[in-house]
Amino acid sequence: MDGNDFSATVKPRAPAPVERARAAREERARAAAAATAAAVTTRHIAAAGALQRAARQWLGRVRLRAVLRAAWACPSEPPPAGQQLALVGWLLRFYEPERDVESLSELCKLLLAGLAGGRPDRMFCAAALTRGLTRRWVELHHRLLLACARQLRHRPAPGGASGTPRLASLGAPLRLLLVLAEPDAWAFTRQLAAEPDSAPTAAALQLMAATTFAAAAPTIVRSVGALFREHSPPLERPLVGAAATVAVLAVLATCAGGGGPPALETVRHLVFGVLALPGLCEPAASALPDAALGRMLRDDALW
Repeated sequence: MDGNDFSATVKPRAPAPVERARAAREERARAAAAATAAAVTTRHIAAAGALQRAARQWLGRVRLRAVLRAAWACPSEPPPAGQQLALVGWLLRFYEPERDVESLSELCKLLLAGLAGGRPDRMFCAAALTRGLTRRWVELHHRLLLACARQLRHRPAPGGASGTPRLASLGAPLRLLLVLAEPDAWAFTRQLAAEPDSAPTAAALQLMAATTFAAAAPTIVRSVGALFREHSPPLERPLVGAAATVAVLAVLATCAGGGGPPALETVRHLVFGVLALPGLCEPAASALPDAALGRMLRDDALW
């Protein structure tokens, strides 16, 4: 060994404490950044999976809606109440106001025929008393009311169906809303109330139906107001009277439901969107039926 070369015997100098601390801090920062990036990637993967599942479900519903619409067939005679409930659920799975006005009208006519018939097992309301179908009946009853209301406020696109054909298609939904608004007038509930043993059942059915109608009342009143506001030329008097009666009965159902007065927005739509129609409530030539006008004027709960 060269006497002047001591490099082979000198040991490497240990890193200073400051350098060791800096290295440790940098290592911790790199680990934290890697963990954050991994967490972000995991969240992105989970969000992408959720979006993909939602997109697949939406596309599946769109395809299923087209299949259900193509397979839709409304019977000519009212089937048993349980099958009527299934038909309502079938229609509501694909119903769109722009495309299914005729199907909704057919279904409304079918339900009206069953309610007006003399066979209790063919009346739509009878499904509410079937074990296992009560909750389903309440749900579909409410959704059916909202579908009829949506059809009232739907405005056809320019160049689409309008005028007399459209007004004719609104007749059945309006009649069904009028009938469903007064469950105490149904032949089914009257038959039940006439028997002492079944009177509590009739009262329970009336309560369920009235509460369901009251829940849909704000949407119904807004829809009637939109119908009056957006339609030109003016509607025919029978249609005006029926639609205004539906709106009045909806607000009265809200008052009678025990939940307090109706919402201010609902009252505003009733007064300024419905009752403000020229000539609607004039005693000499009212478009409202006498019974509806008299009930509205004498019912303190409305005011």
